[in-house]
Amino acid sequence: MAKYDWKQLERDYVLSNSKSITEFLKEKKIPNNGSTRKYTMGWNTIKRQNEDKTNTKIIEKVIEKKAEKEAKKIITVYSVAEKLLKKIEEITAKEEINVWSIKKITSSLKDINDIVNGNKNIATENNYIDEFEKAWRIRNEK
Repeated sequence: MAKYDWKQLERDYVLSNSKSITEFLKEKKIPNNGSTRKYTMGWNTIKRQNEDKTNTKIIEKVIEKKAEKEAKKIITVYSVAEKLLKKIEEITAKEEINVWSIKKITSSLKDINDIVNGNKNIATENNYIDEFEKAWRIRNEK
């Protein structure tokens, strides 16, 4: 019967904080000789691969958390824009239109558009400001 459980020792080494097999063997009070080196061959490669996998997973998790945070921010901004648009619709549906209120809300929509587009003035079909201005022109032409 073997004196050491080399498979268990390999798992322990790969998951340990030991910087080298020699250091690990000293901690375990196992002599570092030719027989030991035969059993420990390849452990460093396995340890390195395990560390690489761990680092990759850490990076993926960090990226995922950042993406979630940015997605929540964008959803919040669009939600505020939707509320502002509803307010504009309410104001424009009334007989008396307070132009100053509409200007303030339009200014807020422009600010939101700048936030969403990273301060770029990119016109898209879904651009709330363009839609509001188009609706406003149509209403005033009637």
